[in-house]
Amino acid sequence: MHRLIIRMMAAGFGILLSLWMLWEAVYDLLRPAFYAWMKNTVGDIGAIVIFLALLCFCLYKLATYIMLLREGPRTAHGIIWEYKKTQTKDSDGDTVTHVTHTMRLDDGEILYSLERIPQSAFRDGMMWDKFITPGTYVIMTWYEKPFICVALRPDPEHPVPATADERHRIADPTWDPELDRKLDETMDRAFASAGNNDGSGTDNADGASNTADTQHAEDNSSEPPKPTIRTLNPKPFRIFNIILAVVMLGIIAMLIIQAANSLPFGRQGVYKNMSLGLVFACIVVWILVHATGRRMLLRRLSKRTTVLEQDTGERVPLPKDEIDTEIRDNGIRHPIWTIIVAIFAVMMLIGPIQTAIAGPQTVPVTYQGVEHREETDEDDGSITIYADFHFRTENGRTLTITTDWDQRTTIEQQAGQEGRHLLLTYWGNDQNSFDRVLIFDNAKADPKYE
Repeated sequence: MHRLIIRMMAAGFGILLSLWMLWEAVYDLLRPAFYAWMKNTVGDIGAIVIFLALLCFCLYKLATYIMLLREGPRTAHGIIWEYKKTQTKDSDGDTVTHVTHTMRLDDGEILYSLERIPQSAFRDGMMWDKFITPGTYVIMTWYEKPFICVALRPDPEHPVPATADERHRIADPTWDPELDRKLDETMDRAFASAGNNDGSGTDNADGASNTADTQHAEDNSSEPPKPTIRTLNPKPFRIFNIILAVVMLGIIAMLIIQAANSLPFGRQGVYKNMSLGLVFACIVVWILVHATGRRMLLRRLSKRTTVLEQDTGERVPLPKDEIDTEIRDNGIRHPIWTIIVAIFAVMMLIGPIQTAIAGPQTVPVTYQGVEHREETDEDDGSITIYADFHFRTENGRTLTITTDWDQRTTIEQQAGQEGRHLLLTYWGNDQNSFDRVLIFDNAKADPKYE
């Protein structure tokens, strides 16, 4: 239990660290600077990508540990199946020790890498000698995926370790040692007879072996393929995917409709520029929720032995290896897609967020008129007409506010005639490398010239 809590604390610390560093990077990226050399844009973006990935990983780990704590540890009876220690030499001539340590549960499942069990899990201080003795019956309590052993103790119902023959019979209940002994004697006599007849005992043996291998391959090929989780698509997965898709598509549709109905001026214009980045942010949330929910369903499904086949309506054996593969792939694919989509979301939101944080600014200007501009799409040849409104500030800088040609009336009515002195209120900064678009808010006559 304490090892699981320590891992949860480590994941929580990683989340706090990631959030803090993300805040520092975003703040440094958005804060105004007197000179361009004072900002490290590339470094800030790199930090955002790195710590966003770390945040996703820590959230995934924390969710995993919380689910493990909620489900509780698993307890099962088993037998120490194999303990083998081999030593090899590496390229430097040093001795490398390899340990094979496995345990067979009563249901036939094999647990590997038992050398990772800490000494704190042993209830009996003298347990280690028994634990490395093949045939010892034990009771183990542990958390699954990741493997965290809580307790290991001898099975009081089986105080005597199983012999090699007993372990063989556990693995194969039909095994008969007498039949194996007779078969070995028969094979020895056959080899001896073949050697006396032609001087070589290999041809007949090879033929028999090849025949057996061919028959075994035919038997294996006749077995129907195991169904996969994707093929079975159990009902909880379908319901979860449908509900999540309906909710997220509804939110995305509302964002798009709201952006389509917003005017390109003032706060609505800022939101309109931000809408595409918000859609990508929703997709990031969609992927994270889907990853968490799918993992919870897979973990719950792994406790069952059969599942209902959606096409035939019959219960079929549940492929345990497929569940383990799906859980592993689920933890790889979703974070990768989260990082990719999050990068797009961040790049699209940086500029509009900077504009929203800075707020509107009002400057005295002189209206210089509107310019008709056309742009042709190279793909389909369509032509888009824009209206570029030019305003000159008191320090001689020209501000250009662009809008669609059919929406120019709002600015023309407030700007009036060319040469008129105005107090122009607008959003944005044409020096911003992420978003140079200026958004018109309002314009009124400058009282100094009235």
